[in-house]
Amino acid sequence: MQKPEWLLQMENILETLNEGVVIADNDLRVVFANEALLRLIGYERGELQGRTPEGVFPAEDIAYLMQQHAIAQRSGHHRYEYYLPRKNGEQVPVIFSGRVITGPDERQYSVVTLTDISEQKRAEVSAAAKICDARFDDANQPWPRSPLPRLAQLPNSGRKPSRLGRGWCSWLPTR
Repeated sequence: MQKPEWLLQMENILETLNEGVVIADNDLRVVFANEALLRLIGYERGELQGRTPEGVFPAEDIAYLMQQHAIAQRSGHHRYEYYLPRKNGEQVPVIFSGRVITGPDERQYSVVTLTDISEQKRAEVSAAAKICDARFDDANQPWPRSPLPRLAQLPNSGRKPSRLGRGWCSWLPTR
């Protein structure tokens, strides 16, 4: 897959960014991924070239990703929190911030910046665990008023906290 001429002119600038950047064509094939993104997910240069979401994400995530892409297509931009799979299977929580652009070749491209929020997620889980420890020493304690624990869910965990006593904290990883 050949990179568009306009992208070759911008490549050096995109490589200087500290955040991961991926550019995909209108068929969602990767035409560019910067070094920061490659480091984040453990791929070598060229390994992502030409891949679609189906070549990077597990099959069960594709419908959700296509839904997010459709939102970006409608509005021209979109920002959401999800995860990015590493080559070794680990999941990195990230913020996807994308914009749809029309290149000089009149084709549409998605330019997506990916921000690693692993440290933020660890802090949220740690804070939620402390709240659970403090608030749920008694299994009959009411639902916490602070929204923090509800926001600290791990991405794609699929588990929702219960409103019943200690079950509310059951989604937290074991320490």
